[in-house]
Amino acid sequence: MDLTAGKKIDFQLYWQIFWKRKLWFFIPFFLVIAGTIAYITQVRPVYQSSTVVMIGRTRLISRSMERMVPGVSDRERIDSIKRQILSYEYLRQLINVLNLKSDERVRLQAEKAKERYPDLSLDEIMEMIWVNRLRRMCTVRQRGNNFIEISVQSYSPDVAYLWAKTLTQIFIDESLKNEVGGIRGALDFSTEQLEIYKKKLQEAEENLKNFKAGLVENQIKDRYDVSPAKLEQLNSLITSMDVEINSKTEQLQLIRSKISETALSRDMPYTSRMALYKAQLLEKATQVSELMLKFSWRDPQVLRLNEEIAQLREQIVDEIKQAVSSYYQINDHSQYNLVVQREIISIDLDLLQRRKETLSNLLAAMERTYTKGPSREITLSRLEQEVALNREIYDMFLRQTQGTQIEQSLQRTEAEFKYRIIEPATRPLKPVKPSKKKLLAVGLMLGLGLGFGLVYGMEYVDRSFRTVEDVQSYLSLPVLGTIPEIAFQPEAASNEKNRKLLVAGIIVFVLISVSAVLFLIFGQGG
Repeated sequence: MDLTAGKKIDFQLYWQIFWKRKLWFFIPFFLVIAGTIAYITQVRPVYQSSTVVMIGRTRLISRSMERMVPGVSDRERIDSIKRQILSYEYLRQLINVLNLKSDERVRLQAEKAKERYPDLSLDEIMEMIWVNRLRRMCTVRQRGNNFIEISVQSYSPDVAYLWAKTLTQIFIDESLKNEVGGIRGALDFSTEQLEIYKKKLQEAEENLKNFKAGLVENQIKDRYDVSPAKLEQLNSLITSMDVEINSKTEQLQLIRSKISETALSRDMPYTSRMALYKAQLLEKATQVSELMLKFSWRDPQVLRLNEEIAQLREQIVDEIKQAVSSYYQINDHSQYNLVVQREIISIDLDLLQRRKETLSNLLAAMERTYTKGPSREITLSRLEQEVALNREIYDMFLRQTQGTQIEQSLQRTEAEFKYRIIEPATRPLKPVKPSKKKLLAVGLMLGLGLGFGLVYGMEYVDRSFRTVEDVQSYLSLPVLGTIPEIAFQPEAASNEKNRKLLVAGIIVFVLISVSAVLFLIFGQGG
């Protein structure tokens, strides 16, 4: 029937059409609902267990400053952590911890795949199968700026809980290991150097002991030039060192006054390389001072040692720049230069003091030798200085080792605070898949759409007349009257009975379907 623009919609007519085609609606509708319910009851439920981990910041820096400072953004950091958790290495640890290789079904699958991968062992193929399976079962997503959620889905709630808990623990343990790995390397280096200089100190003390017991006989006159001209030259050299020491001291005081009221005023601990370079620098300074007693400053041996001292000083300067950037985290370039200059001048002062001390001691011994004759004072002084130098280096590495141990402890504490479990994994009580409510809603919409679609389709292909207006429109003739359908008494009674049975059956089916839907939604936790 065509509805023109000026006519009202006849709902009674639509109801008659619907009731006429009711079976085409109810049968597919209830079949879809029944199929949906059957699918929901038969499909295997999937459980999910999740852990939320907070990843804190190690630098106290504001958001606005962080945008100005180049580096890795939070998103890139979180993405890197996601790839790290789902990496082959982490998942292989999970496989080993949970002993997943003992699964016979996976072993059979690996034996079948052995033909395709002849170069791989059976364990490697099983690892590969498990890694691919775990990557499908495990998900890592960001929850906020500094939070990640590690989730595992499985058909078993116990498996989902255990795997999520274990994978999270592997991630935290590996992160802690990486955080303290660099400090551990520095500690091993300091411990190794400590043992080396401990042996040197013992040897120097033994040499000094033997010398004092008369086992070492040496005369300074045979080794050094103790002429008046040589003594005057050494006195001039010591005087020039005093002038340079005073100048360096004034520079150091000026720099310290500029940063006295800031956090930069605290002393920076030596790194392992700085301690080693300084020890070598002081040792070579002592050797140069001793050679100056025997040769002039143009002598090749003196020039070679001075060149080595200059190279060591450049290495110390480079190490100081890196250490200052790492220890103080200075943003102001001028402040950074002041701190670097302070550390360099301190090293230069120690070098000058050592050279002056060595020359002064040797000069005093030479003067005694010049006035009193041959003596063993110079050798004794040298041995004592050697003992003092080795003891100083040993103490330096001892302090460095102790400081590194403290730093390692602090780093571990900071790392443990940085990686914290906010929401631990729990055994899931309800499955996450399938969603009964969603499936039932989809089934309901599909059933309604299919039912109404069939009713519309059957009515569309039916070309019979429905109303008087349809007859007049088609024949272009007036209708004089209509004859209603005449049903005999037995046939009418039978039709009425069938109609009642159909209505009763539909009502019973609807009640059963509604009860099943309500049970699935509320009775089993939907």
